[in-house]
Amino acid sequence: MILFAFIGSYLISYMMDPYWTDYATRPLSDIVEEFVISIIFCAVISKLSLFLDRWFNQKMPWTIDPIKRLVIQSFIQILGVLLVTLIMHFIFVLILEENDVEATISEVKSYWQWIIATVVSEKNAANGL
Repeated sequence: MILFAFIGSYLISYMMDPYWTDYATRPLSDIVEEFVISIIFCAVISKLSLFLDRWFNQKMPWTIDPIKRLVIQSFIQILGVLLVTLIMHFIFVLILEENDVEATISEVKSYWQWIIATVVSEKNAANGL
């Protein structure tokens, strides 16, 4: 599931912005660092999604009220992804000491595309799609 989410997040990112002209020109260390961070992120989000799914199976089975469960679980999973994203961002800023708070519009756009791609791919991976 982690590998599916990892590949899915890159595919969705590419579909959202197919003009990755500078990706291959980046230093190899940056690409490897991004892959490692993405795999860690996908693993944490996958574990969170599986935990929430098991918890909801006990508290609110699909057979009782599937629409209510879909809405509540989706909302909580999206909030969980956003929370994990913020926490991991602060951890990596502390570890990598990247205190550069000024970001270009392109960097902000890229960051939000990554978040959206991760939410979509994790939601699909959690539901077995």
